[in-house]
Amino acid sequence: MSTPLKELTASLPDYYRAISRRVLVFSVWMMFLGLIAGILYAESGKKLALSGTFSPDLVFQGNYYLTLIHGHTFQLGTFIPVTVLGIIWLCLLVFGKSLTPKSLAWGFGLYCPSAFISIALLIYKAYFTQLSVRAGQTDLALIDHALYGGNHLVRTLAYAIPHTAFGIGLLILGLGLLRALKTDRVA
Repeated sequence: MSTPLKELTASLPDYYRAISRRVLVFSVWMMFLGLIAGILYAESGKKLALSGTFSPDLVFQGNYYLTLIHGHTFQLGTFIPVTVLGIIWLCLLVFGKSLTPKSLAWGFGLYCPSAFISIALLIYKAYFTQLSVRAGQTDLALIDHALYGGNHLVRTLAYAIPHTAFGIGLLILGLGLLRALKTDRVA
């Protein structure tokens, strides 16, 4: 059975369907990771509070990064890529303006893996902090310094490279959208 949306999208470029599928699969997996992160936070967060050996302030600080995983995973892994994909489709369906295959491939090709790496680094930092507190280290500055074996250069690069890469990916997609809307190129 043919629907108006099927008829409308039947003439769309194949590369739009291919990139859309990849982005949506990525977003669904990140949605699952976000749900799991919420459950892990709920369960792991109890460990410090229920032990009774830590002050409420230390329990909060020890669990702080765990609280960020859930939201960051949904934001970076689901909301941003699906929103950008929706804007790209609207640009094509409403205005008949398409991004180039190269813009889509580079933009999402940089964004998706870099967003995943950023979330993985946040998971590492969250559990490193919480497990250090549970092991008896109550000086949060020492815990923070001990990340990545205490190597400041490794830490800086570990955060700078993926954050820069997903920012560049979004910039490529944003500039591609602006360029598409400005030109007479039609899908």
